Amino acid sequence: MNNKDLYQKKRDCCGCEVCAISCPKHIISMRCDEEGFLYPSIDDENSCINCGRCLSVCPVKSPGRISQTIKESFGGYSLKQEDLKNSASGGYATAISQKFIDSGGVVCGVRYSDDFKEAVFTRVSQIDDAERLRTSKYAQARKGSIYADVLADLKNGNKVLFIGLPCELSAVYHYVGNYSDNLYTISLICHGPTSPKVQKDFCSYLEKKYNSTITYFSLRYKLKGWKPYYIKADFINGRNYLKRFDKTTYGMAFQYLKRPSCHVCKYKSKNKDFGLISDLIVGDYHTARPGMSHYNSWGVSQVSVLTEKGEYLIGLISECCSLDTIPMEIILNSNIALHQPVSPKKGRKKFANAYSSHSLTYACRIPSIYIPYKRRQITKAIKKQLFPVVRRVKHLFRHG
Repeated sequence: MNNKDLYQKKRDCCGCEVCAISCPKHIISMRCDEEGFLYPSIDDENSCINCGRCLSVCPVKSPGRISQTIKESFGGYSLKQEDLKNSASGGYATAISQKFIDSGGVVCGVRYSDDFKEAVFTRVSQIDDAERLRTSKYAQARKGSIYADVLADLKNGNKVLFIGLPCELSAVYHYVGNYSDNLYTISLICHGPTSPKVQKDFCSYLEKKYNSTITYFSLRYKLKGWKPYYIKADFINGRNYLKRFDKTTYGMAFQYLKRPSCHVCKYKSKNKDFGLISDLIVGDYHTARPGMSHYNSWGVSQVSVLTEKGEYLIGLISECCSLDTIPMEIILNSNIALHQPVSPKKGRKKFANAYSSHSLTYACRIPSIYIPYKRRQITKAIKKQLFPVVRRVKHLFRHG
């Protein structure tokens, strides 16, 4: 076995780390490329026993679970105001996690490292600890021992809720094999993560600028409501950083520097061979508007149920969240990342090269990167302003 057997091109590796963790000889390491993304590398080909385990668990090569069909979808938000305000959107994932732990289960999800410079998977069994799983982390997360933790819990008869990106869920299903009876999964509507290097460099930049250590960090801080998103950082010296996400270098990096495999992701509803494999799918309900019964200015989630386990998870929050049915045509015509991979931005290669050879700030200041990015922001803002007017005009034509 050699490295070309693991992946031919960078788009053929999603960075889930399961091949390295599954290797019985422990000869596969995850190494960063120049963009900061992790890829597997065989340290000693002569020690390989050609068992094929690394290939059989790969989410890019096979899905690990039969594709599921959306049964029904809901939109709404947590009825607990504090949970709603502190969540990225409507708080569904937080509410489900809390109730799942209440029922005796454990939850596996992503938190920030203690210094906030890395996103990492963790296992929690106490509601207070689940607080660290709250809100979005846009950098690809390190897996650590999470796969082994999940398998150990399942073998011990524990119920496990795993929340992650679709490829990460596939890796879990591959890893646990026949021990999946007590495994419940929530996949996030995925637009593709950015490089872990972006998270580290951005936080390091802030600490240098403010001459202090970060004590709190969020990419989806709600200043006056759900949108626009803000990055907020608090420092040990009492100072604070607050800026709209889309006006930061992090925001630009999230648009331009996604993992190559994300642009050809197979875990989308339009892919017949891989498709949707989780029990639930959760994300922002971006098409929710004021006046809708399930709208809340502090955030709205959408959730799609795919299995009986998904129905169980939704049942856990029926009394603490609003759950209004979303028609299938809306699910099919909105949130494009649910149905197909997000295409790379024009200029991605130039951005990546500039970031690798210089800095994040330097890459974001390149005119051919900066100008189109700002133009899209302006266009989006204009459309947002015009939307209520267009909606009123349509209403007048329909009803006279």
